[in-house]
Amino acid sequence: IGRVNSITSNTILNLVAFPASTGSCSLGKMDVPNSNDKVVYIGNPCIYSDVEVLFDPPPTTINKLEFYRHSPSQLVSNTLTHGPGTTLNIKVSAVVNQPSADGETYLWDINNRKVKINGSLSIGINDASVTRLARVVTAGFAGDSILTIGTGLRFRCPAASNLPAVLDMSGGAGIVSVAGAVTLDNGTGTISGGSGGSVFNYNDTINSQTVNLIVGSGIAYNNLHLNNTNNDGAILGAVVTTANVTGNISVQKGMLQNGGFAITGNATTFEVANSITKPTTFRMTGTATFPTGFGTYTFAASSTTQYYQNINQNISAQTYGHLHVEPTADGGIIHTFPASTTIVQGNLRIGNSTNTGVIVNCAGAASAIIVNANLTLNANTTFNISASTANPTITLGGDWFQNGVFTSTATNNVTFNGSGGQIVNSTLLSTVP
Repeated sequence: IGRVNSITSNTILNLVAFPASTGSCSLGKMDVPNSNDKVVYIGNPCIYSDVEVLFDPPPTTINKLEFYRHSPSQLVSNTLTHGPGTTLNIKVSAVVNQPSADGETYLWDINNRKVKINGSLSIGINDASVTRLARVVTAGFAGDSILTIGTGLRFRCPAASNLPAVLDMSGGAGIVSVAGAVTLDNGTGTISGGSGGSVFNYNDTINSQTVNLIVGSGIAYNNLHLNNTNNDGAILGAVVTTANVTGNISVQKGMLQNGGFAITGNATTFEVANSITKPTTFRMTGTATFPTGFGTYTFAASSTTQYYQNINQNISAQTYGHLHVEPTADGGIIHTFPASTTIVQGNLRIGNSTNTGVIVNCAGAASAIIVNANLTLNANTTFNISASTANPTITLGGDWFQNGVFTSTATNNVTFNGSGGQIVNSTLLSTVP
């Protein structure tokens, strides 16, 4: 349109036209959108120019947010930036489309403010061009819940590149929490966690969630938190590598299942934390071993670790909460305690009564199993501490419940060290010379 040249008699606005290639303006009334508005668009469908919106009102609720996509194609980049102290509640959904012209960007800069989307967030529109970018940016400080999504996060990105649809969390340590599915339409899209302490949190309270780790995508979480309270919890969708999770993994509520996939960490922390509302569980299945590579492993006293694999496994020497060693295949599957000390702060359960021929033994003379509460040996399982060439030991602070076979030698010690009376309840004879 042009720039203001003069105003005559307060009634006539004289403009000097911009060259066609450089025109930029924004027309309209300053107003705070609210929940009565059906859709709040970022971008002006009537004017082909960049739009930059600074969102700085008090806490506001709207129905739906959408970055308007021009048709036919226009060289337009639109930006929504959240100002200091702002809080936005979106009742339905948010859609950040890709621009309709190459080299342009639609940017939603949440920064370290707070946004809650009761529905879903969609980034991109499956436009085949890899230079038409849709970006959502968060920052924040440690512990800050920056972006909360109620029913799913969707990346609509072309198959040729991960760059057109991006969630960039690299600018801070804030938390992005998602209930519902994290989906990548074509197996592409980017979650950039950075290295500043950002947290991606799977936190559905109704349905289980697949932790999206699609190989070949641009997914790279910094810290990964699991707070899914469905009975099946959160389930890995692919292997965890040092590239797709660069920081800590923390099961804070509910269950994490490895889905049969390996977990390889950096020199960070793998944690199964304490939870009052929904006890935490880490379950290993398939052929995957115990997580490797982490500098620290922490298991709260109330947590449960489950070895449910279907092939021979070595049990990691850790201080567990409750420990379940329950192979899920028949015919002589062996799980082996290490030739070092394993501490179980709660109960130890061996075998699941269903799978037959299960054997649990000890690796060597230094094997020491310390159980602060009860030990349960289920049917169809043999717990054999005589398989070692020397003297593995068991120390038990609670009761002994036995429906399987326990085998030891004259040199093995089973010590009952509870502070009160202890029960030894066995339906089968044990070999204890």
